[in-house]
Amino acid sequence: MHGGGNVNAAAQLALSFEPGLTARFRTLEDCCQHVVLTSRGGVDGVAAHLDMAPSELSRRLNREARNPKVSATYESTRLQ
Repeated sequence: MHGGGNVNAAAQLALSFEPGLTARFRTLEDCCQHVVLTSRGGVDGVAAHLDMAPSELSRRLNREARNPKVSATYESTRLQ
């Protein structure tokens, strides 16, 4: 969505949660990343639907690029 203002109800995202979703994905970001990477169109196709460059979408999906400490903290927590 660009800027403020009213949002068209038809443009809103509808989410349906299936059993086990929270067991498969630690965060909503992890779920979104999985959906993008396993979609038929992949990053390029999803980026085109979002009117975004594939490199920008990849950067946004990449947790380490956003915050290098997140990955290190997550990995150290998993190993304990």
